[in-house]
Amino acid sequence: SSTMFGILEWKKFLEFYDVKTKIFSKENAIILDNNNEKEGLDIEFKNVDFFYPTSDVQIFKNLNIKIPSGKIVAFVGYSGSGKTTITSLIQRFYDPNKGEIRINGINIKDLDLKCLRKNIGIVSQEPILNSASIKDNILYGVDSTECSEDLFKSVCDLSHVSDFVENKDLFPLGYDTMCGERGVILSGGQKQRIA
Repeated sequence: SSTMFGILEWKKFLEFYDVKTKIFSKENAIILDNNNEKEGLDIEFKNVDFFYPTSDVQIFKNLNIKIPSGKIVAFVGYSGSGKTTITSLIQRFYDPNKGEIRINGINIKDLDLKCLRKNIGIVSQEPILNSASIKDNILYGVDSTECSEDLFKSVCDLSHVSDFVENKDLFPLGYDTMCGERGVILSGGQKQRIA
């Protein structure tokens, strides 16, 4: 399927450029028990210092942030002030040079990496969609055996994707509508909701 093709392309890219990750799960890493989705995740940065491995410029020095579960937080600042770096650190694309990041009181270095990232959803300002159907893009990276039709419908309702995709005047093929290269047939807001 087109979803699988995207995954294979990514793996080929990583092999071609010999990209090696330096971030791994510890042996016996902790699996987040987040069965009660209403509880959410508390996130805390404690005395975090950080600079990128390829730079001597310090991005954060003694950064302390508490984001309680269920709260909406906006990071506002000029370009290069560290807004994206915060999300990269939360996902453990990088580890802090000093201090720690905790989720529900647990240092993220002790959490299972796959589980950590599975509990985080990011929608960039300009999301990139595959040249596949709307449904394939929504299910990208999801094990299809884990997603029932009811769950799929619930996700589409929650993200308001169903508001426009189920309009047969706009999308006669519904979720089977092909997005086109980089989602060219969709508006910016529609792409964000699908992502």
